[in-house]
Amino acid sequence: MDSYTRCECGSGEKYKFCCQKAEAYIRKVDRQIESNLAEAAIATVEEGLRKYPDTPALLIRRALLSASGGADNQATRQLEAYLAKHPGHIGVRNMLIMITLRDEGPEVAALELQRTVGRLTDEQKHHLSRLAGRIAEAFMDEARPVAGIAHATLQLIWDGGQNASIRTLLEMQQAGQFSLWERNTWMPAPASDQVPAEIRDDFSKAYDKAIKGEWLDAAEIFASIATRDTSALSFRNQGLCMAMMGENFSAVQCLRAYVAALGETEEAVDFEVLCQELEPSGDEDLIDRLQLTWPVRSADMLEKALRESDHFVEFEMDDQRPDTPEAKDVITFAVLDRPKLKGDGPIDLDKVPRVVATVTMDERNASLAALDDGILDKTTDLFRDTADSAIVPAHPRTKHLGKVPRQDPMDNFRWVLPDEITPEARKDFFDRRFVRDLETVWAVTPQKYLGRRTPEKAAAAGDSRVPLRAALLRLSGSQHGENAVEAVAKLRARLNLPEEPRPAAENVEKMPVGRLALVDLKSLPSDKLAIVFERAMRYFVSDVLKAAGEEWLSRPVVDEADAAARLKVYLELAMEAAARGDLKFSLDLIDRGYAEDKVHTPEMRDAYWSLARIRSKASLLEPAEWVPELAVLLDRKRGDTKSEDEISQLVVMRLMELGLIRLVPHPERPEQVMMDTRVLEFLLQKFGPKITTATGELGVSASKSQIWTPGATGSSAGGAGGKIWTPGQSPAGSGGSEGAGPKLFVPGK
Repeated sequence: MDSYTRCECGSGEKYKFCCQKAEAYIRKVDRQIESNLAEAAIATVEEGLRKYPDTPALLIRRALLSASGGADNQATRQLEAYLAKHPGHIGVRNMLIMITLRDEGPEVAALELQRTVGRLTDEQKHHLSRLAGRIAEAFMDEARPVAGIAHATLQLIWDGGQNASIRTLLEMQQAGQFSLWERNTWMPAPASDQVPAEIRDDFSKAYDKAIKGEWLDAAEIFASIATRDTSALSFRNQGLCMAMMGENFSAVQCLRAYVAALGETEEAVDFEVLCQELEPSGDEDLIDRLQLTWPVRSADMLEKALRESDHFVEFEMDDQRPDTPEAKDVITFAVLDRPKLKGDGPIDLDKVPRVVATVTMDERNASLAALDDGILDKTTDLFRDTADSAIVPAHPRTKHLGKVPRQDPMDNFRWVLPDEITPEARKDFFDRRFVRDLETVWAVTPQKYLGRRTPEKAAAAGDSRVPLRAALLRLSGSQHGENAVEAVAKLRARLNLPEEPRPAAENVEKMPVGRLALVDLKSLPSDKLAIVFERAMRYFVSDVLKAAGEEWLSRPVVDEADAAARLKVYLELAMEAAARGDLKFSLDLIDRGYAEDKVHTPEMRDAYWSLARIRSKASLLEPAEWVPELAVLLDRKRGDTKSEDEISQLVVMRLMELGLIRLVPHPERPEQVMMDTRVLEFLLQKFGPKITTATGELGVSASKSQIWTPGATGSSAGGAGGKIWTPGQSPAGSGGSEGAGPKLFVPGK
């Protein structure tokens, strides 16, 4: 490293005046780490620290080595001691918060980050952007999406809008396992005319901090003025700041104070919905999760018995990659409470099995993980009887896996339907299930947000209209089928509750995304309809996306801008249809989009819609049925065209979306990334047709797997394998210098 460049440790100082004195030790440690010599590396670090105490680069490496070995108390103390003397060192702060995240979870790590964020420069925030992303992911893993999305937004802002952070935020906003209310972008409110004049300066100061991501400081100011704020907006903003830090209990308390001040309004209902989503489970709502483990006598016999049983279904764990050594040795089965169904006939609601436990097994042990919910003994006996002599007939080792919220019968059971069932029949099952459970289960089940009363009793008392309206709005947001909508409407009438009003057109930009389904699309002007479509697309509200898109396409074309925008509508509706399993309708939409495309050049139009067909097929069909089409597209000869860069960018972007190529760190230049094309090459070699054309060329590049490059004069079959052209690199045969080195193209840049 040059002596007068910024030191890599994150101090902001020149290397010469920071860590250069310990350079020999730093290089030696790095070589030992690369050679997996952890103990030797620790010894080198300790020797270096004795000679050059408090050298940040050595302290950070000491913490990394200790953390990887699970014994980082000493390293943590050293980092804390260094920060006590140098509180502005962002590299050491980053490492300390990373250790906190690993050991104490995202809530504590977020608090540590908040204690620092108000003093950070823009450059330091950029340095910590990955840390914000790590905290975001940890919050999502803990099912706290409001905090996860807030930290992902910080990452996006701090790293200057890099494509990776844009994709991360979008994935979180589209995470279908969470409700639309949790995925909604909640923003603090600025001071209104109702905020008393004597606290308005403090309110505005807190609001500015909240917008900058300084949620802890903002929450403290809002808390100090909340009792004097007759508008109650301080409670609102304080609650949102707490939710963004993952402190859901405090958030709910503040937001409920705001709801109480509003009375029975639409905004009160919206925030009560959020409170019901955020509210942590009380002790009475938690249930023990246990793991029972038996020694295995014969893994082959046990695996065979479980596969042949109608009460066990093999599945892949979400956190296991199939190509990892661990995954090859561990097999996981779902345990069903009744025999699995077969065939595509009518579905009886009372005969569909649900998952009640999981079994993981390897060569030595088999473990049953289940809730202690009253049927554990029955589930255990089922496993013992099925395993029979394949396991040792001994009392199992029992391990307590912690407490988890009791399953909500309205949305948390995992039902297992026959493999042969059609998408329409699957949707019909969940619609009928929802309708029946709404009428026979939910209405008579005590709810925490109703003071442990049933909805029927709370409605009779007449003192809980806002939480009842919020609960029904939550439920209607989870199901949009005609039968489900009708069932919710009947229950509203039964509980003497009004229908939720249709949102006004001027509110479609700012209203919670959970209310989009209530918008009267036919009455919207075209500009507002486009906003609804865009918001439904961002959060992937499938039914609203479909309805808004169809309404848009039913209207006459206004101008060239409208004609261009409609192409995106066709594409998004096609992907939505594919997500529903309707390949035929998806391809029909793509054909309609192709026919109406007067915006792109002929070559761009061909690439754009061909890639759309491949994306649609790839989501539903086996690789053998769509890879040949992709191979033909990549190998297709093209002449000189003004669109060559645009087409190349589109190809790269779509291949990344399909997961066929990905960006990975450059092994020699960590600050850069490169493209990993191995998945694409494997599929092309395995499934690409190897057909020789009349000209003697391959119909596809199945054997060489070089991707077509604009400006190339011939087929890619003759080139070197596994190479992707990137803008800035001279195409083969164009007279450019092959060794000049490509400039990496990142879609969107």
